[in-house]
Amino acid sequence: MISRTSAYALEAAIIIAARDGERVTAAEVANELDLPANYLSKILNAMARARLLESERGPRGGFRLARDPGGIAIEDIIGLFEDIGSGRRCFLGRGKCSDTDSCAMHDRWKKISGPMFDFFHDTTLDSLVADRRRKTKAAR
Repeated sequence: MISRTSAYALEAAIIIAARDGERVTAAEVANELDLPANYLSKILNAMARARLLESERGPRGGFRLARDPGGIAIEDIIGLFEDIGSGRRCFLGRGKCSDTDSCAMHDRWKKISGPMFDFFHDTTLDSLVADRRRKTKAAR
């Protein structure tokens, strides 16, 4: 459904958010995700350029959220790496579909794409961190 890069960005954001403001290095996150640090560093730097993360260099440097996780929707993260916000684009690539000028897939795609885009918009980073903590606690 989403690219690997978007999935890694989302997982990294959850890890960083779970640290409650503590700076986390790209190497630490890469180790937890079992990814090459240089690849993850590019993802994290893109998130910093978008002002989702703060970045600081040096021995005490690293990344942390730039704003409250309740104000970061997963569309904010995934949208940096792929075009997820254009739910009005035609599923078959015709450009924009409308109810009056639509492709053969339009009615079916409209029924499922609306809730999917709502999910990307309504699901916040803090809710994912809370889910992760509950699952970790339950597994103990």
